[in-house]
Amino acid sequence: MDENDEVFAAMGSALTRWSMVDRSLTVIYAVAVNPRKPAMAAASIWRVTGHSLKVEMTETALEALFIEYEKGDPTAIRESWKKAKKSMSKAVKGRNDLGHSALYGVTTEGRRKSVLQKDREKFRSLRQGRGQARHFDADYCNSIERDCFVANIDLIKILTPLDDFFRENRVVMREDDAFPENIEEFFTKRNSRRRKARRANRA
Repeated sequence: MDENDEVFAAMGSALTRWSMVDRSLTVIYAVAVNPRKPAMAAASIWRVTGHSLKVEMTETALEALFIEYEKGDPTAIRESWKKAKKSMSKAVKGRNDLGHSALYGVTTEGRRKSVLQKDREKFRSLRQGRGQARHFDADYCNSIERDCFVANIDLIKILTPLDDFFRENRVVMREDDAFPENIEEFFTKRNSRRRKARRANRA
């Protein structure tokens, strides 16, 4: 593996780990909206592209949940959510660095090496006559992967107090139904209905 491969491998691993964070956040949102049939809620949040908006939607869904159900203490859920928000905030900054970067060769300490740089920052530094823009090597990518791993674990840990809360209210939480098979089934049925409607309109 050459230096370029090492950087790309570390970048890919970090971004893949972030996708797991996004998936876990989707599950939390989906079961908060509809614990028994979360697939439709999961399908709806996948239409949202911004992470910050997904976080706001999930927080709102959780607060609405606590109002809807009278039994159960939401304190543990709130504490777990607060911790997950903090770790997600750290992870998404690194994810955004990598998601908007390209591979460049830079010279540091007399050595030429392959790194990732954000084009926007690179061109800004050149325009302003400053030194090199920030650059990210494989070690930085690995640190982002660790941050994403922590954020994902923190999100998964929310499911335990959520399940306890629902049990207090005699509701069965089916988090496994949120993703991915049920979403695929949901869209398959939706697309089938649309095709039938188009054929009917042409008839």
